[in-house]
Amino acid sequence: MAIPQSIKAAVWEAFTAAPEDHMRQFAEGGDQAFLESCRGNDWCLWQDICPGQLCSYKVDVQRLGGAPEGVRAVVFHGKPRPWEVGW
Repeated sequence: MAIPQSIKAAVWEAFTAAPEDHMRQFAEGGDQAFLESCRGNDWCLWQDICPGQLCSYKVDVQRLGGAPEGVRAVVFHGKPRPWEVGW
């Protein structure tokens, strides 16, 4: 997720105003869920900024045996970790 510079301070201030409440409310999804709750119309997702240039290691690389053509960055989420795959 790309957070516009113009609102980074507001996101930080929202979190630091009640960190315990946010951590409790977003215990399931963590920081990603909190950030998504702050997301406005001017936020962009990296996959929208760079269409066809990002892929998931678990969803794409493991299933296809390699990164799809045109991919410039592989995203690791959870396990395995990048240093665990011998790439």
